[in-house]
Amino acid sequence: MWRTGHEVGARFGYLAQGFYNEDDFDADGNVRADLPQPQGKKYPGDIKFADLNGDNIIDNDDQTKIGNPKRPAYTFGLNLGGEYKGFFASMNWTGVAQCDIEMANAYKRPFYEGQVLYQYMADGRWTPETAATAVYPRLSVTSSTNQETSSVWLKDASYIKLKNLTIGYNITQQKILKAIGASKLTVQFTGYNLLTFDKLKVFDPEGELTRDTNTYPIMKIFSLGVNVTF
Repeated sequence: MWRTGHEVGARFGYLAQGFYNEDDFDADGNVRADLPQPQGKKYPGDIKFADLNGDNIIDNDDQTKIGNPKRPAYTFGLNLGGEYKGFFASMNWTGVAQCDIEMANAYKRPFYEGQVLYQYMADGRWTPETAATAVYPRLSVTSSTNQETSSVWLKDASYIKLKNLTIGYNITQQKILKAIGASKLTVQFTGYNLLTFDKLKVFDPEGELTRDTNTYPIMKIFSLGVNVTF
């Protein structure tokens, strides 16, 4: 059971091989004998785990390193700025790469502890009609094995963000400055967390998908400022 030689925070779990379909079961509703035997009762639409050690049984011995740690392997940023004829602008881009987020139980199980059913669960769930395209298991409030740590619940959390943007203008016309009795007047717009390019889509990749408790979401912030020097 030693798990050495991997990154700090390496994640171990089951490797998913799609979902059980109706033809994976015998007449009594049990997983066919020629397939690896899972623990507990299974139904069509449950996650199918890979039998990595080949013993025809799905258990803890079939867990392996999956995905990347939440801590990104690469972080980067870019700062740009300039001025021209009284106009000025600056921006800050940030990004991370090679990192995954594992969804918490609240985002895996429908109506977890009385919470809502998320739209992505309903749209991506397994049904007999969506068996070929489903990305999430069948909707069930009682199945616990579907919430086991597996590759189904790992999401690429890499992103590039326009974190800060400032655009402004220094008013230098003496007529305007004299009219208000100022020696300097600057008007500027500032935005925070304006753009995000990522593969996650459902949540902000900087959010807390690993927690079951409610957390305040990362917000977009817009502000308009006027700086007057008398």
